[in-house]
Amino acid sequence: MNHYEFEADGVCIDSDVLHTAYVTKGELLICLFDKTSLFADALSRRYLKEQNYAVLGEETVQIIRDTWLEIHSLAAVDEAIISMLGIKDISSSTDERIQNALETLKNYESVDPDCIKALASDAGISVSRFSHLFKENVGIALRRYLALEKIRKSYIRLLKSGSITDAAMTAGFDSPSHLAATCKRMFGISMTDFFKS
Repeated sequence: MNHYEFEADGVCIDSDVLHTAYVTKGELLICLFDKTSLFADALSRRYLKEQNYAVLGEETVQIIRDTWLEIHSLAAVDEAIISMLGIKDISSSTDERIQNALETLKNYESVDPDCIKALASDAGISVSRFSHLFKENVGIALRRYLALEKIRKSYIRLLKSGSITDAAMTAGFDSPSHLAATCKRMFGISMTDFFKS
């Protein structure tokens, strides 16, 4: 595995690339774009050009930073990035079966182990073909995506119930410690720090 260390005001990183960011002063703004979003492909083409990461230019970073500081809205930051990309209308190139599965997943309250079988069945294909098609379209392995989705659902549930145990169990984790270990493994920080951020 290659390890690179560099300084930058802004960087665009491809999905499923392990990375760590350190801030020496000030604050850090992280924008995570779902690989399944409509403009993820445009971001990848414009900045990554089949590389794992790309350092962003000073002007791009300043526009994003100013938009966040002036409006403090993620929607406004999204709009600024879409504008920088010159995007007016984006059509998704994701397979319709995967689009349907992603919508179904978002509507699930819990991500349980049997959901992969159900999603593959709904798509009319085998579990192995579904997993392959998912990675091909979304850019990350299905199981990794499901872990991220469980973390997202845990956070949303925590905001509603205030109970980490309820949040973890409802989202599909075996226990709060399973949620904590997954956060640490995937993001390199504690669950508490992750949810605070």
